[in-house]
Amino acid sequence: MTAFTTPGRPNLADYLLFIRQGLGIGPAYLPDDSMWIQATFDMSLGMVNLGLAALTMPGVTGSTIYTLACYNFGADRLLNFALDMPGQSYFKDMRASLGLNAFSAGLVNASSDQGTSQSLEIIEAAKRMTITDLQMMRTPYGRAYLDFAQSWGSTPWGLT
Repeated sequence: MTAFTTPGRPNLADYLLFIRQGLGIGPAYLPDDSMWIQATFDMSLGMVNLGLAALTMPGVTGSTIYTLACYNFGADRLLNFALDMPGQSYFKDMRASLGLNAFSAGLVNASSDQGTSQSLEIIEAAKRMTITDLQMMRTPYGRAYLDFAQSWGSTPWGLT
């Protein structure tokens, strides 16, 4: 596995490496010059809380936390929005397997049948989730992003 060239600062080359090695999406499904790579990278830079960039780790220039938050945010958006290459169905199949096209108005609070019943307490942050937050809960990359964001603040978007 190849290491990021600049782990403390989000950049397009390392984001592409994250897509190739972290998500396992090869160029046959998403060419290096795909507009979706740049678009989702730009979305992440525009939407990930810059407050995460202030968080540093010893011995690392910049914020690896912010960088990983950006790459995970971008990966989630990539899985939600990217169109397939002609003759391919990678993204369509991925969206189907993750249930990304199914509507969800919230998180399950309780379920039961004739023999069993269970209930999970909904945390306060989940009560304030936006539709985007709920959609991000469907992919491992969206959940990883929300983990970073919420670890540093009381809302899903992070610092408050």
